[in-house]
Amino acid sequence: MDKIDVVITWVDGMDPLWRKKKEKFSSHKSNQDEVRYRDYGTLKYLFRSIDTFCPWVNKIHLITDNQIPEWLNTEHPKLNLVFHQDYIPQEYLPTFNSNTIELNLFRLKDLAEKFILFNDDMFVNGPVTPEDFFVGDQVLDYGIYNRIAPVDVFAHTLINNLMIINKHFNKRMSLKKNWRKQFSFRYGKMLVSNFLVFPYKEITGYFNPHLPQPHLKSTFSDLYQLELEAFEATFYNRVRGLEDINHWLCRYWMLEEGNYQPQKLSFGKYFNISEMHEILQVLRKEKVKLVCINDEKSTNEQFEAWQEKLEEVLQWKFPAKSSFEW
Repeated sequence: MDKIDVVITWVDGMDPLWRKKKEKFSSHKSNQDEVRYRDYGTLKYLFRSIDTFCPWVNKIHLITDNQIPEWLNTEHPKLNLVFHQDYIPQEYLPTFNSNTIELNLFRLKDLAEKFILFNDDMFVNGPVTPEDFFVGDQVLDYGIYNRIAPVDVFAHTLINNLMIINKHFNKRMSLKKNWRKQFSFRYGKMLVSNFLVFPYKEITGYFNPHLPQPHLKSTFSDLYQLELEAFEATFYNRVRGLEDINHWLCRYWMLEEGNYQPQKLSFGKYFNISEMHEILQVLRKEKVKLVCINDEKSTNEQFEAWQEKLEEVLQWKFPAKSSFEW
């Protein structure tokens, strides 16, 4: 069996030294910035979920900005603790831009060709196999077209991704080539989305599940060579900028090439942290295999209450220490 790695990007946004460094490169401060960077104690439980349900993982690469969780067993043979300067060129550092951190992963020498990218708010909720993420040299993913709703500044990143995709691919040709995959019944109710955008000549967007994402390392390096200007425009942004692209570009590329197999819509589910009742129901049943519990705007009092409840729920789900803890 081919090696499959996991990559986890993590930052402790409450670290005063890190915050002081970041302030030098941030022209403004917003509530959204706080939400994007704050740590709410989920990383330990992500490791427990992988240890419990993914024993087949070859190596876990934890990428941080010189931050090490005090509970982390840094001597674990499956752990590769990576600091930004270990693989990102010096001219792009320091960086507080997740897009830069993720899109440079092709430079990580020890990273396997097949890897699954996690954020620290994502968890494995039940037993999974390598075949749930990769079949041969193809990923499992959702070949579902959608449209971009410009409701926040992140829409700029999606548009930048799409400009590159539309430059290199013809939607009608892709549909002709991949129609069996794009009209798969595994997409459930989301299948209707492909019919709704069918009349449009250009690709209008994709369904983005915001879950652990299987990737091929070579796709990152190939696209870097092909779209050097777009990659470097992102890399030079110390924080997220309007010129950014992100790792979903690599995902879209594989979808258009047909280098994937359809994933079940029910395989994963996305929640906001305030949806605690729904989260608990899903964690109990284990039918949904991947879960993302995303932070959201809140007062300090709300955040503390949500954080306390979430830790209680995750401790119930994963009570035993993982082998990655001292």
